[in-house]
Amino acid sequence: TRRLQNRATSMELHNRINRKTIMEKTVEEMYLDWFNNFLSTEKFREYYNLSMAEAENVIDQGRKINQKQ
Repeated sequence: TRRLQNRATSMELHNRINRKTIMEKTVEEMYLDWFNNFLSTEKFREYYNLSMAEAENVIDQGRKINQKQ
């Protein structure tokens, strides 16, 4: 039973790391889309159906992720 609990905990951690990686990748891809393809944050916001605050957050976070590499 303990071995199964450890395996489950390990899998949960792995899943959390995967979700974080996927989210970061998605945010970075959205940032790069904004950078390369949009003339305004307003059009980016409309395209992705985001509030202005959400769009600015995606752009800020995406820039940080992209510059980390």
